[in-house]
Amino acid sequence: MARALLFAPSLIRLFNNQSMDRIGPYKIIAGPFAGGFGVVYKVFDTDSGDEFALKTLKDSFLPGSAVLQAFRREVALWIQIPTYPNIVRAIKAFEHGGRPYVLMEWVSGGTLAQALGTFRPKQPELAALVGATDAIEVLRQITDGMTHIHNLDLVHGDLKPSNILLWQRSPQISDFGFARIASSADNRIAGGTRGYMAPELADTSPNELTDIYAAGVMFRKVLTDFAAGEFGVERARKLADRMCSADPGDRPIAFSEIGAELSDILSTSPMPPAIPLHTGDRRSWSEKVIADALPDRQRFNSALTKYTAGLQEAAIEELRAIVAGNPKMVDARILLAEILIHRNETDSAISHLLAAKLCTNDSGRILNIAGLFAEAKQFAQANQMLNDFEKTQGVSPRTWQVRARIADRRGDISGAIDAYREAVRCSGGSDLRYALASLLREAGLIDQAVEEFTAIGRDDRDYGVKVPIMLARIYVDTDRYDDAVDELRACLQRDIGDERAYIYCELGYCYKEQGLYEAASKAYQSALKLDSDSHAAQEGIKFCLEALHRA
Repeated sequence: MARALLFAPSLIRLFNNQSMDRIGPYKIIAGPFAGGFGVVYKVFDTDSGDEFALKTLKDSFLPGSAVLQAFRREVALWIQIPTYPNIVRAIKAFEHGGRPYVLMEWVSGGTLAQALGTFRPKQPELAALVGATDAIEVLRQITDGMTHIHNLDLVHGDLKPSNILLWQRSPQISDFGFARIASSADNRIAGGTRGYMAPELADTSPNELTDIYAAGVMFRKVLTDFAAGEFGVERARKLADRMCSADPGDRPIAFSEIGAELSDILSTSPMPPAIPLHTGDRRSWSEKVIADALPDRQRFNSALTKYTAGLQEAAIEELRAIVAGNPKMVDARILLAEILIHRNETDSAISHLLAAKLCTNDSGRILNIAGLFAEAKQFAQANQMLNDFEKTQGVSPRTWQVRARIADRRGDISGAIDAYREAVRCSGGSDLRYALASLLREAGLIDQAVEEFTAIGRDDRDYGVKVPIMLARIYVDTDRYDDAVDELRACLQRDIGDERAYIYCELGYCYKEQGLYEAASKAYQSALKLDSDSHAAQEGIKFCLEALHRA
């Protein structure tokens, strides 16, 4: 039975930092902020003090789902976009705990959706003078960013106000979850948000003109609060109407054409717009230091980003070049070995692990290497490293986790469970108990899994809706539908904030699995009322309506 989530090679990176308030080297200072598929944390680097946004997927989309692959594709496309004044920078990507993350600029001004209605001056005299000048400049900057994106042969695929962040009121295009290469022959991926999707998307793939349609809808929303006679409003609204034409042939052919018209409007404004441009060197302090003093580390970060984005060949090429020039760079050898093990190039992987073993005394890296020896089925090497480690460092939850990994690779599920129980006994941490409970579930020990998950939910509220969802899914998998519904409805009685929409989607899934399509549709509709951008709710309603129609 596959246990990719629990025993993926990247899980061993957890050993470097197990704290629930950290993700790798980054300390969480706000969040998570939930979206349709993902969550975002505000974090800072404890070495430099730099603040970032860190994005990952919700638990339900891990591992191996189509959404996970879409996330990797998003990262792959986003990181190739050069720094530009109106696009949020994706800095690097990495995996931690078997989960992919993308590190981005932290943009602190909220979203365009939150700022709607604020671009019209409050003072009547000033509003009469400048009209929609600032709003039109915001639209012009969005247009400029989209021109840059289209010039790179990319399509965004999900333009809307909540995907535009604001830096001192300057728009920053974000969220490339539905982006794709415009000229690709295989670019038809379901996505976008209802209300912003061009009519032809029912029959065609997203393209530059469907991005223009979505931008037109967004333009209309930005211009809603202005009176018809105010500066620039009439021309800008006519332009937005053209962008939203049902016939793609009646729309402007490119964002550059739209930008030229907006610039022409602004050229006659009685006052210049008060919206700055986000220019200058936007690299973080740590990026600058690494670039100047640690070029191999910068190249390693680049290789890690490519690997996380699914660009395996490019990552291997870069890592081999690093190792050729700097044979003692342990992290490059470890990552290269991990990739090669996945490709069944075991001999080459082992040679890199042996070389890495000779070059480090760091406990986290030693355990990484031992875990990868286990993944390569070099059990004698893995056990010897663990035994030597324990002689000097002692037995710990981390060593028990590696022993669990060795047992798993041997096919000894009972041994893996026993090792995890020892890890829990050593520390009692909820993260270890959660891993144990998940392993019990995968092993078919359902009652024990339910007992562990229930205890975690009772003792550690930091797990939020994660435990109720996992319990509900166990109940659905074992046809205990009433228990699943009770678990989810009990969760809805708690103060869970934005996650209520997520729980309603899970409730819809539970009803759908029973064939109760009317009840499922109502649950999905409840989710959509709370989160109008919920793709899961939209797809659930569509499925239920089609099922009811067939019946």
